[in-house]
Amino acid sequence: TYYDAKNAAALSAALTAVSQAVAAPAAPPQPAPPPDDNLLLQANGGTLLAAPSADWLKLNDGQEERVATYTGEGVWSFKDGKPATFDSFEVLIDGTNQYNLKEFELFAGDEGPTGSFRSIGRFQTQNLRLIQSPYQKFTFAPVTARYFKAALLTDHGGGYISTNEFRLHGKIDEAAASSAATAAPTGIDLLAPANGGTLIAAPNQEWSQLNDGKDQRVAVYAGEGVWAFKDGKPATFDSFEVLIDQANQYNLKEFELFVGDEGPTGAFRSVGRFSALNTRMVQSPYQRFSFAPATGRYLKVALLTDQGGGYISTNEFRLWGTLDEAAVAVPATAAPTGSDILAASGGGTLIAAPNEEWSRLTDGKEDRVATYAGEGVWSFKDRKPATFDSFEVLIDQTNQYNLKEFELFAGEEGPDGAFRSIGRFATQNVKMVQSPYQRFSFAPTTARFLKVAMLSDHGGGYISTTEIRLFGTIDEAAAPAPAPAAAAGTDLLARANGGNLLGAPNDEWAKLNDGAPDRVATYTGEGIWAFQGEKTATVDRFEALIPQTSQYNLREFELFVSEESPAGPFRSVGKFATRNYKLFPDGFQAFTFAPVKARYLKVGLLTDHGGGYIAAHEFRLFGQLEP
Repeated sequence: TYYDAKNAAALSAALTAVSQAVAAPAAPPQPAPPPDDNLLLQANGGTLLAAPSADWLKLNDGQEERVATYTGEGVWSFKDGKPATFDSFEVLIDGTNQYNLKEFELFAGDEGPTGSFRSIGRFQTQNLRLIQSPYQKFTFAPVTARYFKAALLTDHGGGYISTNEFRLHGKIDEAAASSAATAAPTGIDLLAPANGGTLIAAPNQEWSQLNDGKDQRVAVYAGEGVWAFKDGKPATFDSFEVLIDQANQYNLKEFELFVGDEGPTGAFRSVGRFSALNTRMVQSPYQRFSFAPATGRYLKVALLTDQGGGYISTNEFRLWGTLDEAAVAVPATAAPTGSDILAASGGGTLIAAPNEEWSRLTDGKEDRVATYAGEGVWSFKDRKPATFDSFEVLIDQTNQYNLKEFELFAGEEGPDGAFRSIGRFATQNVKMVQSPYQRFSFAPTTARFLKVAMLSDHGGGYISTTEIRLFGTIDEAAAPAPAPAAAAGTDLLARANGGNLLGAPNDEWAKLNDGAPDRVATYTGEGIWAFQGEKTATVDRFEALIPQTSQYNLREFELFVSEESPAGPFRSVGKFATRNYKLFPDGFQAFTFAPVKARYLKVGLLTDHGGGYIAAHEFRLFGQLEP
């Protein structure tokens, strides 16, 4: 039928009729999408429990963003902590990338993130995007477990792993019981300063940051620290926690805990040896280690190994338990009696030692001194006697060169006289935090001189120590010990005074009377000197310079005199032996004898102190020339 365009009503009716005639039947209703069976998805109850870092939380959040996870392991639990059965795992590979995850291994477990796991299999991704779905699927025989672990092993050549969303397909056992929530620790954190925890001994000051509540990383290295509890009272405790905020090769791995009642240097009994996982626990980054309840006044923590970095850098510690408030507090350590009678400022004087460095042990500056093994002798103010009962050594940090074993002696006769032993002692290679001076007490002893023999170090190969102190009182009413007599007369050997070497094994001997304190390899032999103008002199004192301990120092020698000629005859004045240490202040050791007349002196050098040859220093001969 033809309709005129002017007949709009008729045209409209015709079009409606045609539309109704050709309209398609309504589409059938679409079925509902299958339920999401991704067990890892956070929205479905999947929970990351442990991982190298918090970035791993992005792998199951449904956001499909790239995450730099690096290598490592992550552990997930399922909804309500219930077990699930699963048979496929998917990784989102959204495009070719050298940092994409390549090799990985999957595990199943039932004991929690720190328990045992069984391997499901090892798999490998393709470094390309699959067009139909960018998720690459890996299937395996159905597995039932409460926990799922993914170990990311390698990338596609970039040098680290940067990956994307994970999915694990399976079904929750809704009828199963949920995993029990981890019980909160009982009691209080006994190490927290707010609760009275106090670090009293450690290798260095950095350890004080391990219980300050600030959660910062501290390079403590291996070693032992000792804590006391509030007011020095005992406590009962059953769990210890270490903050591991992320995987790190320097994290603490193995450590041992000890409990004691006798102080930082007393006996301790082991609570147990433990090993931290190199991963972050996501719900709480503190890894807890439980043990049978232990009671004591002190906790010692021995840090043993790291996770492969070469040293330990760790974080906050916590110890959970209860304080015995009714117990008697440990009395504070009594201050030493008297004053430090070795201090140079108090009149203490070093009179003999292996070298000049020993003088720094009592100068009050607390600097480290390489003393090596050896003996030093001190006198007290005005060389008067003193009564003393405690000796202190400054150990400012753990160090393999620290002084370990030493012996103290008391004497009345000076550095060359007899000494009686006070006792043999050993330091702890640790810093005492309240005071870094380690004290060694003994029965009160009265003497004019103290000798300190340094015997061994803590394994470094030589001794490098710091300040030492001796506490006691000076007997001010006592007469001073006589000071060593000064030489009388003139040094007749000095070139400036006309002394002249006439004969010797070699030219080096000419340096023995030149006034310069340099070392001379003389070897054994005899040298002959004349005095000014080959005049006759009366002599009674010979001196040899020993500036420091040395195995090559002159030891035994003999003196001869002649009044006739350099060829003799000579008669012996005496045979003598040096001490292998420096006498302060100038290092010259004096040997006196009955006055004798002579025009020529012969010195026979006989032995050294074990080095194999003699290297001597300056000689002096005191007396008076005849007119």
